[in-house]
Amino acid sequence: MSALKQLSEWVADAPSEWSESSNKIAIEAFVDTAACMIAGSVNQSTCAVERSVADNSGMATAVTGGGPYPATFAALINGTAAHALDFDDVLEGANTHASAVLVPALLALGSERASPGTACIDAYVLGTLWTSPTTRADGTRRLQ
Repeated sequence: MSALKQLSEWVADAPSEWSESSNKIAIEAFVDTAACMIAGSVNQSTCAVERSVADNSGMATAVTGGGPYPATFAALINGTAAHALDFDDVLEGANTHASAVLVPALLALGSERASPGTACIDAYVLGTLWTSPTTRADGTRRLQ
């Protein structure tokens, strides 16, 4: 079975309700990443990325106040802002800056689709589980 098929089945079968501690961690990650995005929104690199996509219009908002943009470009702008000052988190076990990747993309897509916050939290928890090499919701390895 391909890795993509395994991932798709895992996401489809994953629970949609998480523990209180998982939800709390996810909400804190959104708040922390939003703060990083706001701080990085005026950074030279963020402004350069926004200028490069300025001719594209869509339904998603960017932290810079520009747009609206297609979700892909809003995520790119917001992700650049989240990373700009390098204050974003590190996901232990995966050695990634998961929130600075996931939160900007989820906020942009959620904005474009008018998704409820709970859907974004659910997707964030799934994303962090996926990025961790040893963690899966049911305690088993992700890929065999």
